[in-house]
Amino acid sequence: MKYYIVEKTTDNIRGRVNAVDAKGASLYYINKSKTTETEFNKHFKVMSEKEWNDGFNSSLQNRQSHYEWWHDEETYLDIDS
Repeated sequence: MKYYIVEKTTDNIRGRVNAVDAKGASLYYINKSKTTETEFNKHFKVMSEKEWNDGFNSSLQNRQSHYEWWHDEETYLDIDS
């Protein structure tokens, strides 16, 4: 299964790995970055590809559904001036 390492503060993907489970993926990244498990868990989280896609799609829909762009438009268009 494919796992992503994701920054907790920005939700940016920092890497991907194929692993059996999330614990194996986190151990891979801990060893790769040469850090402790507590430091790793403070800054990063490990998510499966499905978890990432589900979270990204739902947050994208939430952002789009609440934005009403027509309220930001002017009431007239002054094209000729």
